[in-house]
Amino acid sequence: MTQQEIQSIVAQVVAHCLQKQEGPQQMCAVWNEIPAEASARHVHLTRESVEALFGKGAALTKRRDLSQKGEFLSEQRVRVVTPKGELSNVAVLGPERSAVQVELSRSDCRVLGIQAPVRLSGNLSGAADVYLIGPNGMVQADGSAIVAKAHIHLPPDEAVRRGLHDGQLVSVRMESSRPLTFEGIEIRVKDSFTPALHIDLDEANACALDSQTRAIILSGEREPLPIFPGKQIQEAKKETVEIPKLVTEQVARRLTAQCQGSLTLSRKTILTPSAMDVFRQSGICIERE
Repeated sequence: MTQQEIQSIVAQVVAHCLQKQEGPQQMCAVWNEIPAEASARHVHLTRESVEALFGKGAALTKRRDLSQKGEFLSEQRVRVVTPKGELSNVAVLGPERSAVQVELSRSDCRVLGIQAPVRLSGNLSGAADVYLIGPNGMVQADGSAIVAKAHIHLPPDEAVRRGLHDGQLVSVRMESSRPLTFEGIEIRVKDSFTPALHIDLDEANACALDSQTRAIILSGEREPLPIFPGKQIQEAKKETVEIPKLVTEQVARRLTAQCQGSLTLSRKTILTPSAMDVFRQSGICIERE
């Protein structure tokens, strides 16, 4: 076994023990569940741009704190404008930053007539140009507009507990009235972070995100062994079985009867959401070649 596999298993065992000690009210229903939040369009401003938009000596006024420590929604609003479109009443988040950043959805970009790249916050490589208009002036925000890439915030202790690391790409299953699975979600680890999955409004609407939605981290570089109440982690037993290119719920039920512990699939094999549910409920660890 690799060091990463061992770390993942140890983290899950620790999580299982903590769940017994703290009770369900202190932890998610399953070890890999993560709170999900929809992030609407917003802007981050520099000291200079705050004064240009709202007047000399102006400062951002906090309306309420956000889930991430130190970040807040301000009372201020701006207009985001291009030669082809406009978005009004766009939220301004604090605190001030070293660079102006405008975070939009793909739908917003269509309204503005721009091609903004999908980037993590802070990465403005290839960002689109927009204008910001406030009550006291305008800012030409060249290279500032991006489509925020979906990501998961975790503090270091939570990352270790879940067997995850900074920069890792995972899949997240959204269990809602319109269930779907997001892939390529990046893990971000920092001391000040609070555990949360952040998606934009397009993604939130696609999965019908609401207060009852459960976001489940399904897989990473290697599929972690799931923990189920009343079951112990068993050594994965690999077995050669015939696997079609598309694994449906019916096929998944047949495969669970043929193997124990783990199942190795080609990276080209397509798993339907219902098939993934069957494997998870059966305690089968899915590995990719």
